[in-house]
Amino acid sequence: MRTIEDVNNLIDYVKENPLNFTWTNPKTAVAISTIPNSGNGRFATEDMKKGEVIALLGGMMLTETEYQQIRRRFNFVSGLLVHKDFKIHQLNHLSHNNGSLNHCCDPNATLFGQIMIKTSRYVRGGEELFVDYGTITNEDLVLFEKCECGAPNCRRYITAKDWLSSKFRKFHGVNFSIHLHELINETSYSQIIKQIQSLKKIDIRKSTLLQDELKKYEEEYINN
Repeated sequence: MRTIEDVNNLIDYVKENPLNFTWTNPKTAVAISTIPNSGNGRFATEDMKKGEVIALLGGMMLTETEYQQIRRRFNFVSGLLVHKDFKIHQLNHLSHNNGSLNHCCDPNATLFGQIMIKTSRYVRGGEELFVDYGTITNEDLVLFEKCECGAPNCRRYITAKDWLSSKFRKFHGVNFSIHLHELINETSYSQIIKQIQSLKKIDIRKSTLLQDELKKYEEEYINN
């Protein structure tokens, strides 16, 4: 049986012997992001049609318990949710070819399935490629206190529970990870409201999306 020591030993090996776990489209390249304080981003180096594969994400499969322990070791750990109990640790800090895209509230790419990122519209060469982090994972977690993506619909306060908003779900349509698709289909409206009301790490007062959902609930169900 694998132990957390085994996981750390493997990470240490990769640290000394960098490996590329992810396939990235040769029509993309890494450069300094157009978003302030975001480090590098991935850009289209030539025009890409809608539905083109940008990356197939790889890494180390971790249980939720292992993932939380690894997060204590590193300041930033990318955990791609593939199941409620499992995440792929992309080892971003150990590879320059990890396929990661920065966040934007009006993205031009989406996670398709569990590990594939595709363009969600026509992308011109030179454009930075973005996904909306709120469509990928599900935690009582603030992703950005003050998003600086610059999109006209930027919601500023970005959380991993933005999917609880009906407005957010309508905007993104089918562009959610498989796990979030399952949650959306299986979660009743009353359960959604209870989740919003029980959030501890997310400050609802800072989230216009979640505030609006509670207001909608009060107007349609409480006051009537």
